[in-house]
Amino acid sequence: MIDAAFGLRYFGAIFAIMNPLVVLPLFLALTAGLTPADQRRAGLAVTFYSAVMCAAVAIGGAAILTFFGIGIEDFRVAGGLVLAGIALSMLNGTGNPVHEGAPGETTAAPDPAVTAFYPLTFPMVVGPGTITTLLVFAHEAGTVAERVTFWAVTAAMLALLGLVL
Repeated sequence: MIDAAFGLRYFGAIFAIMNPLVVLPLFLALTAGLTPADQRRAGLAVTFYSAVMCAAVAIGGAAILTFFGIGIEDFRVAGGLVLAGIALSMLNGTGNPVHEGAPGETTAAPDPAVTAFYPLTFPMVVGPGTITTLLVFAHEAGTVAERVTFWAVTAAMLALLGLVL
């Protein structure tokens, strides 16, 4: 009931974009003043918020695009351009505030609950790249096996995020 080829392609794509190991240094910087227990709670909050956002995008994203007259192929091209821009800036050694957080976002915020959602969940974990990847692969998942694989890989990625944070 699992489509291994689809799952491997999707896991590779979503891991490259949502990579918890890249989010970890920013998470640690933003939660540096918290106790270990509060850091764990913040990590669980980021994972929960990310799960809710991923589910909302995967379930309702295509309908929202259709409402605005945007086709999935148009979104695929636009998302590819965004990812190409991020990749080019990484090759040049410059950061992208959409992917790394702007300087004001990387300073410690007073409320860990707020920090867990913004900037950690959105736009760091579930940013433009993650949204594009979720929408494209949710659209590609046409068979029952592919849909089950899509949700299993998404859940595994979120579990990995929770474990790392």
